[in-house]
Amino acid sequence: MTVSDLVRTPAYCLMAQVREHQNNKKEARLYWEDCVRYASANDPDEDAWIVMAKRCLEVTQCLETKKRDN
Repeated sequence: MTVSDLVRTPAYCLMAQVREHQNNKKEARLYWEDCVRYASANDPDEDAWIVMAKRCLEVTQCLETKKRDN
C-alpha cells in the first residue's frame, strides 16, 4: 500500500456514502470495495467505515436515501 492509498482511503469511504445517497449503486459499490481494500482496522474511524462498507456490499440498499421532489 502506498502513501497515496492511505491518503485516499477516507475519500473512497465518503464517496461511497455520497453515491449511496444519490442512489448510484454501481459507483457506490466500487467505492465501498476500495474503502474495504485500503481502510485500516487499526484506525477507529476507518474501522467503522469497514463495518459499514461490508454491510453495504451485502445488501441492495444500505443507507437511507431521500426521494427527490420533482
